[in-house]
Amino acid sequence: MCLAGLKALLKVMYLWFNDADQVIHSCFVLNNEFAFNKQGQTMFHPWQILRVPDIVKSWKHSGTYTIKYVKTN
Repeated sequence: MCLAGLKALLKVMYLWFNDADQVIHSCFVLNNEFAFNKQGQTMFHPWQILRVPDIVKSWKHSGTYTIKYVKTN
């Protein structure tokens, strides 16, 4: 896939906000079922294509948060 195709694909995101309205996590939505996600900030946490419900489930124990569906430019 060319860079232009990748940019066109990665235009929708889920953003996790904490109670202070700070972004604490994000992932790029690929379709209704899958997202491009990174579960950590180091090279030991690779980018992965995961099911959206699995990503949401992994955040269940992270306190109070809000997930917003955002379209980027």
